[in-house]
Amino acid sequence: MPSDPPYSHFDALRDTQRYMDQLNELEQTLENHLGTFNLIRESITQQEALRRHWRRRNHIRYTECCALLDALKALLEVALIKIQDVMEKLNNFENIYARRLEIVQERRGLHPLGDITDRAEFTGNR
Repeated sequence: MPSDPPYSHFDALRDTQRYMDQLNELEQTLENHLGTFNLIRESITQQEALRRHWRRRNHIRYTECCALLDALKALLEVALIKIQDVMEKLNNFENIYARRLEIVQERRGLHPLGDITDRAEFTGNR
């Protein structure tokens, strides 16, 4: 059975940079979705104020405001789903990266908590 090729320091740097790029992309996507979510929420607040205004006057615009509010609430739900999706991807990314870090450390002969000296200090043993 062939063994895994050696995992060099350069491989680790390349993989770390790739993971950091992916993480930055996910964080930017999350920021964009959160911005959209906040804009929709502000629009809902404004439309609710308009709806109350037009309702008091028994105006035709009240119906328009209600329809727009329904549409905005649907958009808000979609934005929330997208945010949850990105959060799940971030969580999966974190788990995958942590596991790959463990694999790299195992290949190098390191314990996941660090080298032997660090472990001895961590556990209180010398």
